[in-house]
Amino acid sequence: PARLSTSTLLLPPNADCSLSGGTQIIRLSGVLEIDLDNLSGVSCYNFKPGSVIQMGADAKIVVKGGALQLNGVKILSCTDLWDRISVEDGASIQVVECLIQDAKYAIEAKDGASLDIQLSIFRNNHIGIYTPALTNPYLTQTVDMIQCYGNVFETTGGGLKSPFEGQKGLAGIWLSNQNAMVIGLEDAVPNYFRNLQNGIAAFYSNVAVQNSVFIDIKETTTTPLPVFSGMGIYALSNPYVSRSLTVEGLGKFGPSVFAGCTVGVFAQSTHATVENCNMVDTRQGIAVSGSRLRRVKALQNNISASEFGIGLFQNTPFKATIGNNHITAHDPVSGQAIGIRVEENPYGVANYSYYWLKNNMVVMDKAREGIRLQGGRYVHAFMNTVEMVQDRNQDGMYLAGSADAWVRCNAVSGMSGSAMSQMSRGIFGIGNPSTLINCNSTDLTRFGLLFDGMGDNDAVKGNMMYTHAVGLQVFPNGAIGIQNQNGNQWYGPLLSQFIVDANASSGQAYDFLPEWEAEGQWFDDIDVANEDIYSCITTSENECAEFITFSGNFKTQIDEADHALTSGVFVSQDYSEALTWTGRRHLYRRIDEFTIVPETGSPAEGFVYAAGNNAIGDFSSVESNLRELLKPNASREASIYNTQEITEVMLDELATNSQSLFKAASANDSLDLLDERIAILTEITDNNSYTDALVSISQGNIDYGISALV
Repeated sequence: PARLSTSTLLLPPNADCSLSGGTQIIRLSGVLEIDLDNLSGVSCYNFKPGSVIQMGADAKIVVKGGALQLNGVKILSCTDLWDRISVEDGASIQVVECLIQDAKYAIEAKDGASLDIQLSIFRNNHIGIYTPALTNPYLTQTVDMIQCYGNVFETTGGGLKSPFEGQKGLAGIWLSNQNAMVIGLEDAVPNYFRNLQNGIAAFYSNVAVQNSVFIDIKETTTTPLPVFSGMGIYALSNPYVSRSLTVEGLGKFGPSVFAGCTVGVFAQSTHATVENCNMVDTRQGIAVSGSRLRRVKALQNNISASEFGIGLFQNTPFKATIGNNHITAHDPVSGQAIGIRVEENPYGVANYSYYWLKNNMVVMDKAREGIRLQGGRYVHAFMNTVEMVQDRNQDGMYLAGSADAWVRCNAVSGMSGSAMSQMSRGIFGIGNPSTLINCNSTDLTRFGLLFDGMGDNDAVKGNMMYTHAVGLQVFPNGAIGIQNQNGNQWYGPLLSQFIVDANASSGQAYDFLPEWEAEGQWFDDIDVANEDIYSCITTSENECAEFITFSGNFKTQIDEADHALTSGVFVSQDYSEALTWTGRRHLYRRIDEFTIVPETGSPAEGFVYAAGNNAIGDFSSVESNLRELLKPNASREASIYNTQEITEVMLDELATNSQSLFKAASANDSLDLLDERIAILTEITDNNSYTDALVSISQGNIDYGISALV
């Protein structure tokens, strides 16, 4: 390789990175090593503005020691893609107002390197900024991204040169095992990632992204197909380490930071916080999966998506707060979009304070569902608003198999002036046992509330139905338990009905809803004292206050519907045997979990004894073991969440430090800030080690317990 100490083709290095010397135009084949640690009295090599470096195929520059400064420089390929600029441990690079084009890895930074990347264009590179992965994914490395702002990472024209001929760049930035990295600077020019296969990809890393814009990051549909594509930001970790992704946009209704991306933000096995982002023309806005023992927050975002705005998949046990988002679900092709999509497993969430969907606004414009709660347990949907733009087959809120959910104080409205001729439903529940649905309002949908499947022991209380063709209906194969004086109110026209079985005569005995016969109008006038009727707001309580104690005493009561299940006399139109077995399984679990003691001699007492010795008892035993196995250790869990928050706070401190360096008034100020930066990075490293140990113990216990259970 050529070395600066011996080369006669290059200007000599200097002591302070001043822009002295003349413009250089060079052509490089092979490897140029810059190792200033071996030269006395010099620490920096720079290329003056206007310099051009023409790189032969697979040519590379290796910064082994000291600093390389590129200011106003163009680095171009001669023919095929050149290899990389590699910055090694202890070395640094500053890139300002440069064009770096046609590289496999424009800048590679190894553990211990420092980067300062400003106002530069990375064009038609396979990867713009790259940190190679460690062999052990459980370890971290530190590449100090001192500043990264005002850069453009893009693919233009016919795409990349050979050996990736015609392809788009794989990613603007590709990170692995990073202890802490901040991309973007709050008060500076934004970074732009456009027309790439992916914007930022981060593996096993703590990353904060701010003031960065992602445009036309589309899924690749032609060969060769990458492992993943179309991701504005992609963050992947594993269950045994604790890593964080934070994304801060430019305001909920500010400039778009994700536009034309297949997926805005995807996170797996990662703490994720996405705030103040405006996302337009996405297929999926925010997707989080497999993030057990992690915290996820999606707050104050505005998302337009054709598949779903926010999707949460198989994460529990974890903590989630999805709040104050505005989502437009718009699928112009098939009309199957979903605003918020929750599909979780039923184990590991401790109570209703863990999993919140609150104060979100969903506009359904050619969509299937506003909010979907499928699976999961103790999901808490509060004060969400769903508005339908068309009169079509659609559900404002769809609940399926979501046990012990709490759905309160939400509002669903259909299209203004709707003829309600289509199968639109305000809230549609299928088999959600022990769920509380209270103080919601529905309007201008064909059905207000509609239930199907075995939703035994549900409480439907204080809901307000306005203009509907049918206010509430329970399908012939549905059950929700006895509902007695629960204060539901009907404000609609008299032609609307309260139907248990659409095919039944008016003389049918209604075993499960309500205790009196319902004819014509919703409720008969019954002489009941006001204090016996449920009310959402009383002189002492407001059920729509944000932080209230869940009143679940209905779960500990065994009513006539439960007796029908225990006696084997429950009858449905089509699936009596299957629904009876499901209802009995739910009931046995409830009796076991809440330590309910049935009355002596009651059908429930005999049922409990018999079920303890058959498949229902066996099934319940497995469920109970899984619940205990996936219930995190309380003190360890609290420590995991606390230390994760500390990591996010320190990432904020690192971002503030970069901001201060950007505005530093003197060299001494900069030196002090760099010392502060080293201390922050060291603290994050120590915090990572502690959190990883906690997560590893918890995940190890889960894995061991599952194998033992199997």
